[in-house]
Amino acid sequence: MIRAPLNLPGLVAGQQPTPVAFSTQSEAILGQINPDLAALLRRVEARMPDSFEISPSTLRTPEQQAEFVAQGKSQTMNSPHLTSNAVDIYAEGPNGQPNWDFEAYRPIADAAKAEAAAMGLGDFVWGGDWKTLKDGVH
Repeated sequence: MIRAPLNLPGLVAGQQPTPVAFSTQSEAILGQINPDLAALLRRVEARMPDSFEISPSTLRTPEQQAEFVAQGKSQTMNSPHLTSNAVDIYAEGPNGQPNWDFEAYRPIADAAKAEAAAMGLGDFVWGGDWKTLKDGVH
C-alpha cells in the first residue's frame, strides 16, 4: 500500500510528499500500534524510502515477552512492546534480506529522532542509545 505522509516539515506548498511504501505485513502492524508511533514511522519511511520494515516481533504477548527475556533478547517483563508503544524494525540489505549490522540502523535512528522532535514526541528513545543491551533494531 502506498500512503502519502501528512504535515512533513519543509514541504513546499503544492509539492507532493514522497510516497511511503511499507509491506502489507508492516502496514498491518502499524495499524495495531500507538498511532503517534505509527505516524513517526511513516514520516521516517518518507525520508528514507524502502530502507526498513516493521518486524513481526513488535507485537508481543506476555508469553512471547517471557521467552525473549529467557533468551536474553530482552531484560524486562515491563516492555513497551506489550502495550504497542515500541517497535522493532529491520533494515533491508542489497539482496532484499534483513541487514543486522548495527551501523545500518544509525541513519534510520537519526531520522527517527529528528522526526520525533519535530512531532513533539520527547519520550522517543532509540535502543542503540541504551546504556545496556544496545538494540539497534528497537
